[in-house]
Amino acid sequence: MPANPIDSSKEKDVCRLKSLCRDDAGTIMAPLAIMMPILLGIVGLSIDLGSWYNAKRQVQAAADAAARAGALELVRDHSATIARLAAREDAVAYGFGQNNININLPPLSGPHLGDDDAVEVVVRHHPDSFFSKHLFDFDATVEARAVGKVVSADTCIWALEEHEPGFEIVGTADVEIDCGIQVNSDHETALDQVGSSCVTATSIRVVGGADGHCMMPSPMTGVMPAADPLADLDPPDQAQAGCTYSNEIKVAKSTTLSPGVYCGGIKITGNADVTFDAGVYVLKGGTFKATGSSSLQGSDVTFYLTDNANLDITAASIDFFAPDSGDMDGILFFQDRLDTSTITNKIAGNAGLELDGALYFPTTELHLRGTSSNAVPTPVIIARAIRFVGTASLGGNGAPPPITVVVAKLVE
Repeated sequence: MPANPIDSSKEKDVCRLKSLCRDDAGTIMAPLAIMMPILLGIVGLSIDLGSWYNAKRQVQAAADAAARAGALELVRDHSATIARLAAREDAVAYGFGQNNININLPPLSGPHLGDDDAVEVVVRHHPDSFFSKHLFDFDATVEARAVGKVVSADTCIWALEEHEPGFEIVGTADVEIDCGIQVNSDHETALDQVGSSCVTATSIRVVGGADGHCMMPSPMTGVMPAADPLADLDPPDQAQAGCTYSNEIKVAKSTTLSPGVYCGGIKITGNADVTFDAGVYVLKGGTFKATGSSSLQGSDVTFYLTDNANLDITAASIDFFAPDSGDMDGILFFQDRLDTSTITNKIAGNAGLELDGALYFPTTELHLRGTSSNAVPTPVIIARAIRFVGTASLGGNGAPPPITVVVAKLVE
């Protein structure tokens, strides 16, 4: 019996429907099409966020530089108007327009509100929005604020070198002081701490860069150079006198030396125990040299080095105390500013080192070394470049007070 044509047609239709039900090709495209704008939006927003973060860093750098520049003009006793102009110029140098910069002197907010010695800088910027502007109806804005202020700083160590490395601590040197360090060099390693040495101070200010692992607090880099605090100090009157001794003075046994003009240098050897009477010792040329197991001591003494005289002192013990009155009050060593920068002065106490007074070598390099735990140099050292080696330890122990200076500092 032939098949029912109607039944055969229905069967074919059912088969077609079953085939269609089993065909799932393209089912992921619909949700993907829905999700694609969201995914692109997330990627785009991430790119914009990165751009805004970089913009924030630039804005903060501009505010910091401007606040520091304004405070620096106040340090220089310039007017508030000049301070504002200096701050604005530094911010503009970062590429921000005048309308994006607010300079407030005194600050209008924060803990330094109304302080005439402080400069507040607020910088605003509208960074580009590459993707998010198509998703959100707003303009991105980044803002940064900084406050620079005139502050007093007690400083013990000044390295005046401008371009080469200026301050180095090597070996097991332990520099620990209750005041600050100023390094004027703009070199990338203006301050270099190596080995097991350490340096601890109330502040460490470096114009250039600092390298090391044991520096407390962390150095503040990129600061402004500080002027030589003893730039106005006049040489002693005795520097103009003729030679008291024309040839090198050689000392090999215990003796006492008197103030005067030593034109050929001083050489101390052996076990000599040498006492320097109170007064000014002018060293014109030659070397003040001490070696062996000698010991040196003197109270109310000042040593003035000129005509490229230098120090090369390595003695068992060194105990020198500067005058506490008169033209050389507090000055222990003073190098002529006309002497060349190639000179190196070395002071090392093998058993003890106590130098009570300022060590002033404005155009030459100073090396300090001790080999005992009681090596205690003065806390006032001003030199073109300074190097601590050995186990030299820097401390107070009745030494003169540090030099107080006025500096510009970021306080907010």
